[in-house]
Amino acid sequence: MDGTSSKKFSPHHCIAKLLSLDKHIQSITQVALSRRLSPYLRTSTFNPIPVPPYTVAYESVAPTVEDVQAAIRENIGVADSNDEYETVVKDTTKRVKTPAVYDAELNAHCGCSLLAYHLKHPRIVPLRYIGVSKSLCFACQTFFTLYNQHARAFGQAPFCFKAANWKLYPRWVFLHFGADDTCIPKPVTDLLDKVRTDMIATIKIWLQVYVREKSRERVVSDSTAASRELPTVGIRQAEEAKHAEALTKVAASLGW
Repeated sequence: MDGTSSKKFSPHHCIAKLLSLDKHIQSITQVALSRRLSPYLRTSTFNPIPVPPYTVAYESVAPTVEDVQAAIRENIGVADSNDEYETVVKDTTKRVKTPAVYDAELNAHCGCSLLAYHLKHPRIVPLRYIGVSKSLCFACQTFFTLYNQHARAFGQAPFCFKAANWKLYPRWVFLHFGADDTCIPKPVTDLLDKVRTDMIATIKIWLQVYVREKSRERVVSDSTAASRELPTVGIRQAEEAKHAEALTKVAASLGW
């Protein structure tokens, strides 16, 4: 841990990143040497363009202290004029964990940033591949699946992607172009609005299925678990809570 950050240094994480970089390079090399692409690459001239990440200002969707206090006031059942009222509110608020406040910009994942660049520069004809070296996360996979499903109806072409690793990133960024982005045609914004609507519906189904399955598993665990199994059950419940929270935050980033 350094003096400017509260984040702990993780050697294991750094080594894993280095190893994954090697895998990405191998994946790109394999694609370049494939039967489909190698003839095209050998006979083409390329002008590499560095694409900056698509960024948005961070907007916290987590409840504030005021939100927590308002919820407490609705449920404590104590008259407003009672001195005990504020004491209960303050004591209860202290026991509620509130998330940290971030004041920063968030970067979209590389596949989404690359798509944003292509949508802003329609005259450039790109290769129809996104995420060749790296599997897409849960949100990116859902986004590109729905984008490809509706792209042709809005005058756009779909993009191929390698696979999905189903990882969840709570601070995932959805592509959204404002009114000041005059280079973005209306069919593109309509397409992204359609994808966003379908993503919300898809994630709602995922959450419903996930909660239903985990509820059934918990019923079985509660009825059969012995005392020696309780620590494992507790760890699994904590992991499930993190997973459900991440799904909810991805949905919240879509404005649901």
